[in-house]
Amino acid sequence: MKFIIIIEFLILSLNIVAQPYFQQKVDFTIQVALNPTLKCLKGYEKITYYNYSSDTLYYIYFHLYPNATKSKTKTALAKQMLYNNDYSLYYEDEKNLGFIDSLQFKVNGKNAHFSIVKDSLDIGILPLYKPLLPNEHIIIETPFYVKIPIAGLTRMGYYESYFGITQWYPKPAVYDHAGWHPYPYLNDGEFYSEFGNFNVEITVPYDYTVAATGNLQDTSELIHLNKLIALSSQYSDSYDYKNALTNVNPTPQKFKTLRFIQNNIHDFAWFASPYFKVAKDSAIVNHKIIYTYAFYSPENHFIWQNAAKFVSDAVQYYSTNVGPYPYQQCTAVEMPYITEGGMEYPTITSIGLYTNEYSLQNVILHEVGHNWFYGL
Repeated sequence: MKFIIIIEFLILSLNIVAQPYFQQKVDFTIQVALNPTLKCLKGYEKITYYNYSSDTLYYIYFHLYPNATKSKTKTALAKQMLYNNDYSLYYEDEKNLGFIDSLQFKVNGKNAHFSIVKDSLDIGILPLYKPLLPNEHIIIETPFYVKIPIAGLTRMGYYESYFGITQWYPKPAVYDHAGWHPYPYLNDGEFYSEFGNFNVEITVPYDYTVAATGNLQDTSELIHLNKLIALSSQYSDSYDYKNALTNVNPTPQKFKTLRFIQNNIHDFAWFASPYFKVAKDSAIVNHKIIYTYAFYSPENHFIWQNAAKFVSDAVQYYSTNVGPYPYQQCTAVEMPYITEGGMEYPTITSIGLYTNEYSLQNVILHEVGHNWFYGL
């Protein structure tokens, strides 16, 4: 009996090894607008999904992570929080919860039927009217509306005039040799997403500064960032800095659209505030300049003033000892509503509140390093 079991195990192992490795590719073009007053996003996304597996796909699972806070008891996140005796979501005012809706999917230009998976508010399924064959691709499009939750419930949230926009858009679940992985949103755990190219346009009020994944394409905004870098160095006092911003930022009644592009990444995150301070540094990797940035609250100037240097030190260290950093920039951004800790996203890392520079330096080194073991 033991002999038979061993033989069956070896046969199964050989079959797994014999399967050629594949990795799906998912490209995104997204237009999104932030309404700071209503605490919401309105967007439209176009997805090009490439099936590089040897399987024919009849449907695609989607993550709808903003729905993690749509219910106080029914989502996987709500259940996990209650299990961990965390009642912050359970007792939060309904008006402060988040969700995603207004989805109207099309596949290759034809209307498609999209539905929420039973008992999983943050997982959806998109049946394909025509099966997706190996080595073929399809175009998926949909508008979407996101109500941003109050800070502290998930990694996405708003705090006063600050917005942390993460896990915010509908995205396909990973399909690999083990099949589909439609994981729900949880506070404990990591995210698993397909790699692809991102082209994202973000519309915000003119007085807002945006820190985001990827390379900023707008010359006028790059000039604006350089002005903020100079002001951030000039004014250490938060009151003086905010007063100085009135001479740099136009009236908030106007809007601007910023474009960010990044290839070969698995996620896209962005952060916005009218009061960001900005610092800049650089690292040299394989004779190429990697620009590093820090976006932070004026009140924490003396803790964060050297943060861009901490990021460049981290990029230099891991590039030398693990492998070259493949992107053109790397950013750390302060989350003023989370006590300590952080979370890495492609080319940008969010960092919680710290009371001293030494602790901040350590956590930046730690979180930036996750890129090498999670996102490259």
